[in-house]
Amino acid sequence: MPRRGLSSQAVSFVILCATALAGCSGVLSGEPAGDEDEREEFAATTYRIWPSGTVPAVVDVADAQPVELGVKFRADSSGSILGIRFFKSASNKGTHTGSLWSRSGVLLARAVFTKEGSSGWQRVLFASPVAIEAGATYVASYHTEVGHYSANNSYFAGKGYDRQPLHALADGQDGPNGVYKYGASGFPTNTWRSTNYWVDVVFAPSASGQPTADATPLRPDGGALPQRDSAAPRPDQGKPDSAPAPAPNPGTLTHGKNLTLAMVGPAAIGITTLTPTGKGDLTVYDASSASFIKQVSGSASYEGCAVSGAHLLIQGVSTGSLDIYATQPTVIRGSSVRGGGYWAVNVRSGAGPVCVLYSEVGGTSASSGVDYAIGTGGTGKNVFLRNHITYGGDGFSIGSKNDQILENYVEKFYKPAGAHNDGLQATGGNDGMVIARNKIILDSEETGAINLGPWGGAVAQYVTVDANYLAGGGYTFYGGSDGSASPKTNHVVVTNNVFGFDVWPTVGYWGVVAYWYSGNSCVWSNNTKANGTAVNP
Repeated sequence: MPRRGLSSQAVSFVILCATALAGCSGVLSGEPAGDEDEREEFAATTYRIWPSGTVPAVVDVADAQPVELGVKFRADSSGSILGIRFFKSASNKGTHTGSLWSRSGVLLARAVFTKEGSSGWQRVLFASPVAIEAGATYVASYHTEVGHYSANNSYFAGKGYDRQPLHALADGQDGPNGVYKYGASGFPTNTWRSTNYWVDVVFAPSASGQPTADATPLRPDGGALPQRDSAAPRPDQGKPDSAPAPAPNPGTLTHGKNLTLAMVGPAAIGITTLTPTGKGDLTVYDASSASFIKQVSGSASYEGCAVSGAHLLIQGVSTGSLDIYATQPTVIRGSSVRGGGYWAVNVRSGAGPVCVLYSEVGGTSASSGVDYAIGTGGTGKNVFLRNHITYGGDGFSIGSKNDQILENYVEKFYKPAGAHNDGLQATGGNDGMVIARNKIILDSEETGAINLGPWGGAVAQYVTVDANYLAGGGYTFYGGSDGSASPKTNHVVVTNNVFGFDVWPTVGYWGVVAYWYSGNSCVWSNNTKANGTAVNP
């Protein structure tokens, strides 16, 4: 979803995983009466992707920045796009513009919404219908000046939405779906977590199945562009040499408190037999470092991780530690990675990005652990999803930017004499990090289930911590600001977390939260103990 670090702008919220609630009867409250009247007029000849009774799982995302939000779609037959629809929250005020784009980002039409209702589905018609081709990909988008958009996280992950003759594409079917761009209106290309931002079209098929008129490309400011040569060749998108096998759905997760061991690790995606590699600690480079590391030549989409272009794939194996220097993307999927020294998975500065998905990662036992199970440095944009992390002094040691730590189960720590354990330790300068829906149970009195530092003078900024289940440690959550020192943390958003009594009756040995700074747009909201008692820093 829109978020600082995944784009170049700031963000302050994580959308919870959920599915759309469809099938409501009648007109959605707040939808303009004129829209309903015209729907009756066009009912026999026009189509929309989503029924007007559909309500997003999250109606109002608390992100107050201007942003363009879009959806990729196709039609089964040629015809015309008459206009754009979007779902509006009551706080999504101001001027809205709807746009239609070609797959490559050529602006085909734009219009300003007028006579909007206070909330619900809104619609604007273009001055002239825009012809589209059957089976071609287009992008419909709208721009909001104030944010507060509606959204469903993971909506397009592994599947699209089909309502003939229109199709919202699955993430990875033609690149990512659920796209956005912060700032002024423009072609949205950023993506986060296959999120549906609830943008729609009004489509009229042509009687003959052929376009009724040529679509005239426009400049982003609305002026006409010269027509392109329709005979120009299209680039070959290519296909991966080795794509992951279809996997069972391990279950949609809305909160870390509901995460179970059956939902993480290789077995959760149907990988029940791991192939031993016979390797101990291994350094991974771009060139083949070992026969079990596959070179994949094209783009592919793995659970929660869409990889663009050539990449390395480590899948279904049991191996020793992996020290990653490879500068191309590396995917570790459905594997067991067990180290016996400093780390199990280590991402070097300049390497990656790296996706570690549905894997067992850490040391080999309580007495033979690693300093940290997963460590990062450098560029970032790594994704760590649904891993079972055990026997690490720290579960995660994050030293890079824009990483996503999602739905991991972290427990059974390595505790040699004098150890200071953290479920997740941010080593500073972690702009854009997202920590969401994890379960971290730190069976130690040192230091925290989540520890945002500060370390070495660098402070946490633009970090989102949402819907995690956290227990144990000295203080269970360290907020990243050490009292009187400067600079202070900024834009750290901590929401909807539950603090459990699994280790100590006081949640953490000393308490729940320490080193929290409430200034600089930091947000602490709706965080509770497992018994429902509010937690206030």
